Amino acid sequence: MRALVVDRSDRLVLFHATLPDRPPWWFAPGGGVEPGEADAAAVVRELEEEIGLIVDPASLPPPVWTRDSIFRWKDVDERHLERFFLVRIDEHVVDTSGLDAEEAGVVREYRWWTPDELQATPERFSPVHLPRLLMPLIEGRLPAEPLAIGD
Repeated sequence: MRALVVDRSDRLVLFHATLPDRPPWWFAPGGGVEPGEADAAAVVRELEEEIGLIVDPASLPPPVWTRDSIFRWKDVDERHLERFFLVRIDEHVVDTSGLDAEEAGVVREYRWWTPDELQATPERFSPVHLPRLLMPLIEGRLPAEPLAIGD
């Protein structure tokens, strides 16, 4: 599960990651679903752990995107079936102290991105087309069903 956390200024918070076998990239907070855990509960848990944001699971709208991708982790290809939830907030001071040791070993920094910055930068994102895909969501055009977005 991933969370597209967008504040009242339409800024999106993303993590910057580095791994030895690939170029650095930016990605949305989130992670795996634990056994017996609902998707919304997983998103809420991950947001609290990774950025210190408390969200009521009942306030989450349905996912806006889905993605089926292969991610290489520790020399093993993992299949990631992700759902992306749009989380609109007023403002938030990010607290990454809840990142576990593995996450902290990959995440180098976080940043709040404006739509214009996302469109103008040569930086790499996951998903690749995140800047373009985000604009309809910021404009309030949510899909009736989650959009399959690919890599």
